Amino acid sequence: MLSTFMHWLHLVSVVFWIGGIGYILFVLMPGIPMTSLRDRARMMPILLRRFLTVVWISIALLTVTGLFRVIYIIRITSIEPLILSHYGNLLLLKIILVTALIAVATSVTLRQYPRTLKHLKTHHDDPPESYKCQQCRSIVGSLRSHLDTGLALALVILFIAALLRGA
Repeated sequence: MLSTFMHWLHLVSVVFWIGGIGYILFVLMPGIPMTSLRDRARMMPILLRRFLTVVWISIALLTVTGLFRVIYIIRITSIEPLILSHYGNLLLLKIILVTALIAVATSVTLRQYPRTLKHLKTHHDDPPESYKCQQCRSIVGSLRSHLDTGLALALVILFIAALLRGA
C-alpha cells in the first residue's frame, strides 16, 4: 500500500513539473507578445512564483519518493548495482539527467526569476497600449531556452523511466 502511494506521488509530481513546463511553453508564452507590458508586469511575477513553487515541491517529492523506491522497493543500497548492471546504468543515467533538470530549475529560480521581476517593475506604469520591449524579449528568450532545455531533459528522463518500467 505504501509502495503504491509513493509510486503514485512520484508520478503526480512528474506530471505537475513537466506539465507546468509544457503549459508555460505552449500556452502562456505564445500569448506574451499580445499582452501589454503593464499587464505582463502584473501577471508574470505571480505566474512564475506559483510555477516555481510547484517545481520545488515536485522536486522535493520526487527526491523522497525516488529514494524510497530505489532503497526499499528495488533494494539498491550501494553503488555497485548501479555500475554493474544494465538496469543500474539506466537508473544512474536517469539520476544524472534529473540532477541536470534540477540545475535548470535552480538557474531559473536564482537567475531568471529575479532578473524578470526586476525588469517587469519598470513596466507597472506603462500605458495599456505598450506591447514591445527589447529587454522583455531577451528575458522571454532566455526563459524559453531554459524551458526548452528542461522539456528536452524531461522527455529523455521519461523515456528512460519507461525502459526501467516506472522505476
